[in-house]
Amino acid sequence: MKEQLLLIYNPSSGRQTMTEKLGYVVESLGERWDVTVKPTLYEGHAEQVAAEAATQFDMVVAAGGDGTIHEVVNGLMNSRQRPVLGILPAGTANDIARSLSIPSDLMEACDFLKVSHPVQIELGKCASRYFVNFLGFGLISLVSNSVKQATKSRLGPLTYFLKSLQSLHNQSEFLVQIQTEEKLIETTCVMGYVASGRSLAGFELFPETGFGDDSFEVILIHDVTIANLLDAAASILRKAPIENRAVTRFRATSLNIRCTPLQFIDMDGEKGMQTPVDIRFIPESLSVVGNLT
Repeated sequence: MKEQLLLIYNPSSGRQTMTEKLGYVVESLGERWDVTVKPTLYEGHAEQVAAEAATQFDMVVAAGGDGTIHEVVNGLMNSRQRPVLGILPAGTANDIARSLSIPSDLMEACDFLKVSHPVQIELGKCASRYFVNFLGFGLISLVSNSVKQATKSRLGPLTYFLKSLQSLHNQSEFLVQIQTEEKLIETTCVMGYVASGRSLAGFELFPETGFGDDSFEVILIHDVTIANLLDAAASILRKAPIENRAVTRFRATSLNIRCTPLQFIDMDGEKGMQTPVDIRFIPESLSVVGNLT
């Protein structure tokens, strides 16, 4: 008897390739599982479906972008009995899938699901919400809020880089105070980033970071200029760590973040919260098919 798999897919993600290849995906996954398909109909729907289905399936597969995966994870975390999470990357950046070494091609990702084993990954928790890849504040939230789906579908990950250039004049430095389990940091910056994964906006920014670590990578960017962006781009192309005098990096498992003025928060694409926030690192929170190396 086959195990039960629920496929939650976002028909609006990325370039809508999931909708075009849905039949092939279901046929491929059907070689191993009994597949039930649920398309998302509105924002928050993936979370609702995942929460309701958590106890009924052996695996729940999120097919879409990082926002879809974020919703599914939050739905699963509302259940004490959690199935294995599978991921089919069908969004614009696909940062979570990239950090788990999941193939970017949909059909190759299906094959990967069928032969790979689950691993335990950490999550971040902010208030009652969980995040998988990152939590950001400042410029990163401004950029995310201003990116339109049609532009993402047309330009892909390049959208975020171009929008960052356009948004430079709209983001001023702000005061930030961060209390970790070990120290208090007080400084000014234009953007902050709390990372679990190694990829952001479709680029592998932090090759030495990734799921399976014992703490967050925290990055504060004090001054975003064209020169700094080009320097960072050069590091990305070399797959080398980003080292710049305008960047402060440290690791932590617990953070209280306060900003003056208040800053909006972006968690894997989820928007709406503002500082101050408390963030906790929760190790081995979820079983997901992927590789940690």
